[in-house]
Amino acid sequence: MFEQLVLRLIHCILSFGVFLKQCTSYFIHFGLVFKQKSSVDFIKADARHINKLPVHIGIVVLEEKLSYTDIANIIIWSLALGISCISVYDVNGEFKRNHAVLKEVVAKKQKEILHEESTKYSICLHTNNQTDLYLENGYSNNCKIDIQLVGPEDGRRELVKLAQNLSREVATHQRKLEDITIQHVDNILQGTNKFPDPDLIIRFGTVDSLLGFLPWQIRLTEILTHQTHDGLTYKSFISLLHSYGGTEQRFGR
Repeated sequence: MFEQLVLRLIHCILSFGVFLKQCTSYFIHFGLVFKQKSSVDFIKADARHINKLPVHIGIVVLEEKLSYTDIANIIIWSLALGISCISVYDVNGEFKRNHAVLKEVVAKKQKEILHEESTKYSICLHTNNQTDLYLENGYSNNCKIDIQLVGPEDGRRELVKLAQNLSREVATHQRKLEDITIQHVDNILQGTNKFPDPDLIIRFGTVDSLLGFLPWQIRLTEILTHQTHDGLTYKSFISLLHSYGGTEQRFGR
């Protein structure tokens, strides 16, 4: 009887040892698979769970302190998600004025977040209707994002300038008054900006206004607010996109 108990005990110990070995092998394998997956894979997986992705996001920063790093993060996350265009705006035009600084930070973040995938993506930086293409790898437009840096002069001032030009043309009989329609104005502005209208604006700050951000182009734009862009996490950014994906745009109906 005693010998049977000893044998059973030895059997249990050996069985438990085999079980532990199998568990260890499983977790090691799982860990290796996890490591093999890049952050891009997880971002792309998140994109598949968002009901709809905006083609063009407007980032409106209404805060005194500007974080180039956090704006760069938003750009790279959007790039990996498959978003095509981003417009970045602050009331003083600092991002636009210091586009070389933003360019440098974006390039750094691209390598940090995308790792070996970074060479598969191209980023076009647009300022003052000029393009600074600083990462061109010959890939398709599916791997490209256009960044438009805008300031106050690109919003209401652009509309005032357009109105002055049209008034001058009518006064000098270069254009008939009845030719100036909403569609005509829209075509001129689209030709100037060469960007589609934003589908989504993410407004950072506590000011309940867009303070001059492209007023003509946002007639049908969904606007979401987040308290600050400083220290914005990927989780918070994805949450905002999920909120946009869950909205029903009625387009005036």
